[in-house]
Amino acid sequence: MRLAEIATLEAANRFLEITFWPFWNQRFVVVPARSGDAHRRLARSQRLEEILSVRVVRTLGSDHTVSWNGQRWGLRREQVCAGLRGERAEIEKRLDGTQAAFPRPLSAAAAVSGRTSKPKTYSKTKYLPPPNHPWRKSWKRTFLNCNKPDISTLR
Repeated sequence: MRLAEIATLEAANRFLEITFWPFWNQRFVVVPARSGDAHRRLARSQRLEEILSVRVVRTLGSDHTVSWNGQRWGLRREQVCAGLRGERAEIEKRLDGTQAAFPRPLSAAAAVSGRTSKPKTYSKTKYLPPPNHPWRKSWKRTFLNCNKPDISTLR
């Protein structure tokens, strides 16, 4: 656009419509293998506002709140029950700007037993050097006897 000496917004829009878009379409447009609409209708169980939302998983604190983007989120009173502290909760931010926090559903086995599965912890194994490692080799050392000559003047 600098080479075409375009300095105004109107000239830039005219350049796009007359020069750039025809060139771009001629170079990059591909004819589809099948013509027709490939979209499917959503099922009644699918909610587009939930599908297109941003979901973040956080850990619930002892006060049944989670922290996200510098804000504290609390669960609704009807969602709070015993055993939720330390569990995971989801924060959902939708495209229309509404946000909600809710606990993640427990698995069926955990709900029946009343226990929740804790994440597996992996411990780091202790390093054992091999038998031929330099640390295990005998050293050629020189030992001092620590016998000093008597230099006292009190004899």
